[in-house]
Amino acid sequence: MSFGKAFRLVAIILGAITLVLGVICGVLVFRTRAFVADSSTAPGQVTDLVPRRSCDHDDDDRVEDCTTVYAPRVRFTTADGRQVVFVSATASSPASYDEGERVEVRYRTGDPNDARINSVTGVWLSSMVTGGLTLFFGAFCAVWIVLAVKFRKPQPGESEVAVE
Repeated sequence: MSFGKAFRLVAIILGAITLVLGVICGVLVFRTRAFVADSSTAPGQVTDLVPRRSCDHDDDDRVEDCTTVYAPRVRFTTADGRQVVFVSATASSPASYDEGERVEVRYRTGDPNDARINSVTGVWLSSMVTGGLTLFFGAFCAVWIVLAVKFRKPQPGESEVAVE
């Protein structure tokens, strides 16, 4: 297989990954915007921190390294007076919040159990991560396209241009 064909194949694979990630990112942005449009905010308070284990795995799916991350458990009261408690899907080490800390909560008006801490990461993290991965793979795809063009074989009737 020539360099040009190999570069073209890699560019196609990276382009497909970029396309899939772009679609996923678009869906996540659409869903997050719908959540924001259909949600209300309320003051809340972190009642405690829920420890979770986050483990890295090797190629054989064996656990290599584990760390403990902390997700805040938050209590808030909806506009109609219901008390709701939820555990944030976002966890970190060290913990991003302290017990007793006051936070703003964004919750779906029709389903207050669908709630998030109203912060950029609390609301938009999944969109930001997939968007970043889309840009990353898109940039690599562009590099491989340039390499595929640079190393392609000239077609019959084309003259080779010397690269200096």
